[in-house]
Amino acid sequence: MQKQSIPGEYRLTYAPFRFLEDATVQPFHLGTDSPALKDIEELHYHDGLELGICVEGSGIFIIDGEPLSFSAPCATIIYPQQFHKARSSLLPSRWYFATFCPELLLPDLEAGASRELFSPENVPPELSLFGPDSPLYWLADRIISEMRERPPLFLECIRGLLQALVITHSRMLEPAEDIPRRNRNRLGPVVSYISQHFREELTVPEIAEQFHVSETTLRRWFWEALRTTPLEYLHKVRLSAACSLIRSGVPVLEAALTVGYNSLSSFHRKFRQAYGCSPTEYLRA
Repeated sequence: MQKQSIPGEYRLTYAPFRFLEDATVQPFHLGTDSPALKDIEELHYHDGLELGICVEGSGIFIIDGEPLSFSAPCATIIYPQQFHKARSSLLPSRWYFATFCPELLLPDLEAGASRELFSPENVPPELSLFGPDSPLYWLADRIISEMRERPPLFLECIRGLLQALVITHSRMLEPAEDIPRRNRNRLGPVVSYISQHFREELTVPEIAEQFHVSETTLRRWFWEALRTTPLEYLHKVRLSAACSLIRSGVPVLEAALTVGYNSLSSFHRKFRQAYGCSPTEYLRA
């Protein structure tokens, strides 16, 4: 999963539930937490969608580096790409946190819709925290109540409520700009070319020349379609391939050279920028 570094002096860590890595793990997890009173020094992220219900107390919830005040009753929705952590004020607050694996809970959801609903881009932190007057609070509260009580058919109920919650939340987010179909069609061959040649000493000018366009035009195509640059997309492909090699037991240096990096230092720098940790730490996570 690609992670972007955020401003601030927080340590960034990955706290996975390993939903898709371990067949014995349930597609959801429910737990309670009383965030400490001390200052927050570390933010983390998960491999699932997290819902939180605060039933007691108040404090600060930091989401993607932005501090937001909370007080019970309230709820949060945190997507896999969001760094977060809560701190109580005066007295410990009390929360229920539920984390879900959408791929396992809602396997019939069309892939494109699933990505759009469960991995939205640029979620404003203030739209991740909501009070009891919001329909999102009611939906989150009902989901967690079903998980706590486990009445008959609770899992089927959770699936319906969860889908309703993320659809409702997606309507609150700023809609993505409509990408001209012509630009999407043009970008397809470029993305395919990068996927086939990323192990080579590939540069943005070479890619632009290959498709007989200027670098400015190529950057525009990527930004309009993927909200990224050609170079960052190339790094994303290389790092994803490197992760697969490292997980399969290939040494870090060999993996870096295989996917197109000429030095271990540049590979480490890009890897940390993308994942918030070193390749060795990633392997141990």
